[in-house]
Formats: sequence, C-alpha cells, structure tokens
Amino acid sequence: MIFYLLAGMVADKLISTPGLSSPLAYWSNRLHRIVPLYYFSLIIASIAWFFGAKSFFLARSPSAADLFANIFIIPLSYFMYTGQDAFTLIPPAWSLGVELQFYLLVPLLLPRRGLMLLVLWTSFFVFCLAVLGVLNTDYFGYRLLPGVLFVFLAGALLHRGILGCAGSRQILVGLWFGLVLLTVWVLCRGQHLPFNYEALAALLVGLPLLYFSTSPFPLWADRIFGVLSYGVFLLHLPALWLLEIGLGRVPSIPAVLTLTLFLAALGHLLAEGKWPCFKQ
Repeated sequence: MIFYLLAGMVADKLISTPGLSSPLAYWSNRLHRIVPLYYFSLIIASIAWFFGAKSFFLARSPSAADLFANIFIIPLSYFMYTGQDAFTLIPPAWSLGVELQFYLLVPLLLPRRGLMLLVLWTSFFVFCLAVLGVLNTDYFGYRLLPGVLFVFLAGALLHRGILGCAGSRQILVGLWFGLVLLTVWVLCRGQHLPFNYEALAALLVGLPLLYFSTSPFPLWADRIFGVLSYGVFLLHLPALWLLEIGLGRVPSIPAVLTLTLFLAALGHLLAEGKWPCFKQ
C-alpha cells in the first residue's frame, strides 16, 4: 500500500513537470523508467529457470500466453483469474502491472481535479466493500486497480498537500478518518479476511508517515537507495533461485541480500546506463 502511495506521489510530481504534461510524453517517461530494468531482471530470472530453479511460480512449462504476460507485465496482475502465477518469472511484478495501469490513467485523471476526486471516492467505496467481505477481499482490497486506485490518487494528494495545497490536505484528513472508522468497524466485528487488517494498518500508518517524515539519511545515501530499490524489488526472488541452484539448498538471508544488491547495481549500470546517485 505504501508502494502505491509513493507511486502516486511520483506520478503527480512528474505530470506537473514541464515537458511531461502531455500523455505521450508522460507514458514515454514511465516506460523508459520501468521497462529496461524489468527486462534485465527477466533475463536473470529466465537463466535461473533454464538451469532448473524450483518454485511455485515456475510450476509449469510456459505457453505463448505465459510469455506474452511476462513480456507485457499488465496481464500478470490478473493472475487470480488466469492462473498466471504458475509461470511468472518476476513474481512481484503483478503489482507492477497494477502500477502501469495507473500510469495509463494519470494524464486523464490528475489534471482534472473533479474527475480525480470522483474516481478516488468510487475506488474507496470498492475498497470498503472488499474490506467488509462483500467483494473478494484479497482481490479488490489489495490487488486489482478498482479497489486500490484511490491509494495511488491519495499519493498524488499527498504530494500536493506537502507543497501547500490546503484542499488536498483536507481530503486526506477526511480519507484517513474514513479509514479509522472502517478499521473500528472491522475490529469490532472481528472480520479478519485476507489482507484487510494489513491493508488498513498500512494505510493508517502510511498516509501520515509519508506526509510528516523526512529522510534521516544524507542525500548521497538517499540517491543510492533510490537507484537500487527498483532492482531489489524485481531481483530478490531470481537471486534466491540462483543461489538455491548453486548451493543446492536454501541460502542465508545475507547471501540473498548481497546477490540481490549486486544484481540491482549491475542492472542499473547495464539497463539504465548511468549512476545519477552520485550527481549533485
């Protein structure tokens, strides 16, 4: 959920940047940010699969539909209907598919405040139905765009609120208190459904955390973390698989972390071609 909030903050910052306000320019920017390192990670994961990696996510031989989904990402987010998780080379990429769908909507929603708020509250209503079990809680309260689109849009409002927009702050306060009431209702009724406690807790903590927090790290460290974070997200399971193949057993956490960081740095260097973290 905090990942969705952060994506919304970045989206709002970018769409207001000169030269990125048009849909084509914005979509091109997002594709250049997401696709190169994803395909590098896909190659690493394919190598692990080719050499015999064992995982629930590599349970079947790939079909043409599997290859299509892994290449174009967005179909991965509908694995609950397609069974796509039986062959997904980058297992967390289902959430990347949700993010890409949000990016497709950004140029249409964020510049139109009225439409954005209508969509936000409609999505929040879908989320409420999911949290209460009227809709599938796991799917519509955590994974599918109709139930989490309001989280991305709340991230956009966070960015505007931090920049001083009082109206955005008021909406966020109202949304946060709505989440509080929903949480109290769920707790009083003892409705612990898949991910509803976790999603509510993440939003209740994440909204004020992102609004009020500042980084405790120096700028150069922040930039390195920013450079490596996407690669770590994509490569931690391929790194685990490679180590399992090489060691013949489940590797230690430090070993997985070390290889993941190395692959993330290598992927940034090869796929993105520069080290902006060291530039002032």
